[in-house]
Amino acid sequence: AVFLAVLFVSLSKTAMTREHAEISLGLAQSFYQMGRYEEAIRVYSELARQKPLARSVEWLLGNAYYRAGDFTNAEKCYRAALENAAHKPAAMLNLALTLYRQGRLDESAELYGRFLAQYETQHTFGAAKARTALHLLQQQRALTNRAANALSI
Repeated sequence: AVFLAVLFVSLSKTAMTREHAEISLGLAQSFYQMGRYEEAIRVYSELARQKPLARSVEWLLGNAYYRAGDFTNAEKCYRAALENAAHKPAAMLNLALTLYRQGRLDESAELYGRFLAQYETQHTFGAAKARTALHLLQQQRALTNRAANALSI
């Protein structure tokens, strides 16, 4: 791990070539898989500053922020990743979950609904997640309404 950190520091001080970017991406993914999210964030952030790479790394950086519990930065990254067609469906689902974790239930439900409208037939696994999330959000709203009615004067 120390070797990997030294390698990353030396790579980040030079202009990033494609080979360096691939090594750095592998390093970030290794940190992520080991649960070392802060280190993954550092490497992904450096990659995101590289213009040709920025769009493809935003989604990965968002995942690391999410796992680290930094939902504000995860949201920013997922919103940026929505601009990348390759990552848009996953970024949309992850953003909806991030909004949910922030207590922004209406925004989360709206995004799950948009996902279904745009990707239901192409992304059946994601569509199943979105349908389940919407169902649970509806149940949560109904329970909240029942509780409010029961407690009202």
